[in-house]
Amino acid sequence: MLAQRGSACFLFRDPTDGEGDKPLDVHSLKRVWYKLLAKLEQRCTDRGETLDDGTPLHFVNPGSDMAIPFPLHALRVSLISYFILDLKLPIAVVSKMIAGHATIIMTLYYTKFGKTYMREVLREAEKHELEAEQANHRRFLQDATFEQVSQRFAYVSDDAVRTAIQNRTAAAFVFDDKGICPNGATLCDVGGERIGAESHSHFAPVPGFPQERNCTCCRFFLTGPAFLPGLIAHFNTVSEKTHRQSERYSALQDKLTDLEDLLRAAERENQPFLRVRELDQLNKYTEAEALILNKYLNDLQATNHLIQRSIQIAKDRTTDGVKLVAKGSMADLKVGFIESQSVLHQLEVVCENAVIYPDIDAGFATIRRAQMLDAMLRYNGMDPVLMYLDQEAKLLVGNAVMQLIQVRTGSIKGALPYAECRLKLKEIGLLKGQVLNEIAQVKAQILLDHAKTKRALTPPQEDHDDAS
Repeated sequence: MLAQRGSACFLFRDPTDGEGDKPLDVHSLKRVWYKLLAKLEQRCTDRGETLDDGTPLHFVNPGSDMAIPFPLHALRVSLISYFILDLKLPIAVVSKMIAGHATIIMTLYYTKFGKTYMREVLREAEKHELEAEQANHRRFLQDATFEQVSQRFAYVSDDAVRTAIQNRTAAAFVFDDKGICPNGATLCDVGGERIGAESHSHFAPVPGFPQERNCTCCRFFLTGPAFLPGLIAHFNTVSEKTHRQSERYSALQDKLTDLEDLLRAAERENQPFLRVRELDQLNKYTEAEALILNKYLNDLQATNHLIQRSIQIAKDRTTDGVKLVAKGSMADLKVGFIESQSVLHQLEVVCENAVIYPDIDAGFATIRRAQMLDAMLRYNGMDPVLMYLDQEAKLLVGNAVMQLIQVRTGSIKGALPYAECRLKLKEIGLLKGQVLNEIAQVKAQILLDHAKTKRALTPPQEDHDDAS
């Protein structure tokens, strides 16, 4: 390839080399490049230009002789990245007309993007995917028959199909991560089980109403294979609440059993039992907690039914409509239960899902996991950090720390011994500086996101000259 190109022509040549056709070396340009960057930094300071969080712009290292964090070649990398990533120019045009690369592969190498850009692009892609998916389902439901809807969607009652057929207007269908409400997110007060005889039908509210919209138990709710990730995330969230509620109920039941044993012992000995009031109160508390636990168990059962039905629809090759695409065949699509003895395992799954699905209540999981991660930091010779953050920052920083450990161990299960203070982080090559740097980067990104949001919500101020 070099032989075919012939002699090279350099844009900048060194006139002192005797021949005048040799390129400038790096040392010749270093002083000029340093002065240019220092001048640019001073101009930005004079104009008051900063990062979104108010941090001053630095292009040279202050107090260091000729120290430059950006090499001259960074101009080429940043310009090519700007054209492709920000201006959305076709990569073939940039490669041939601007970069002058022999191959597009080299232009791809020059195109650099950071984690923030990648998160924004993927978040935007997920948003567009959901909007397109909702539009497809909405068009289908406006013209579908009872049989078509029943084949394509999962539900807990035929009332869901009948309501979808009757409501032909697009405004009636409200979408979320778990599925579709064909009633415009209303009628939760009659979305529960039938009350009384069928000839005089009355329906109870959805379990949990009005405190929550329990869609997976609603007789009007529709879902399907396209909503499987949201259904699974919801199942995991309810599973964590069920486990927590089960522990609370078991503790009260143990206390109640002890008091009942004392009551029977007193009756056998014909002795007065002086803790009757305490026993009555404990009975009421236990019954109330049992109702909450029963509600969570019913939620799990209903959600699992919808998940299994969605998988069945996805595997049915005769069903028309949207299919999930998996590596392999549809027969490989399965959902399984993992029995874990670790509380942190459940908390971690809920916290990771909370970033993707905003309707997930991860308040308790976020706080409890933050306490455990602070204990891990202290166990590894670092000061606790998460205890000083607000709930949003606790969630994001905690996710970043756990993902950092998972990268080294390969899975959540592999990360648990380190997060639960059973093993030291240095055993997987994680040093103190790496962990603290990751935390600092996430905290800085949170500040930038808040600044961008505030800037977007603040209306522009118009300058008005006072007339004298």
